[in-house]
Amino acid sequence: MTRPAFTCPVPDHHSTCPLESPDASMNILWVETVGTGVVAHGAVTTTLLTAVRAAHPTRYATLDGNSLTIWPPAD
Repeated sequence: MTRPAFTCPVPDHHSTCPLESPDASMNILWVETVGTGVVAHGAVTTTLLTAVRAAHPTRYATLDGNSLTIWPPAD
């Protein structure tokens, strides 16, 4: 079964979002969005976290267990 394509809702991409890559989509079980914040759940690695931080240099990204969060920008 093919998973539906994921389009990252974060508007300020420095490059292609690593969450949209085929490798990431195989490991991510589901994604939640809150405004422009994103929480990805699944087999998330520190390698993916590093790639997300490079792609979103203006955002704070954290890894907590199996959840990667790209936080909304500070007001």
